[in-house]
Amino acid sequence: MIQNHAHQVIDKSVVRKLQSLQERKQEFVDESARRYPEDHKKSKAAPADTADRIIAATALPLGAAAVCEDEGLRGYKALPSIW
Repeated sequence: MIQNHAHQVIDKSVVRKLQSLQERKQEFVDESARRYPEDHKKSKAAPADTADRIIAATALPLGAAAVCEDEGLRGYKALPSIW
């Protein structure tokens, strides 16, 4: 438990705001799809695995290719792969 009363108030406020954002998650997804349809299509085509997404997000701006046999990465058309 947080001892300082001011910190307790701040903590409760932050928790409420985070809960509100979590509850409105679909609203943000829908809005981003409406505003940025091309980027939304790209994100849907991105690898499902989080580690593969990180690899792709690192390699793409560098113009690098992925050297791997991972089907998740190799199936991502935007990222050249070598194997």
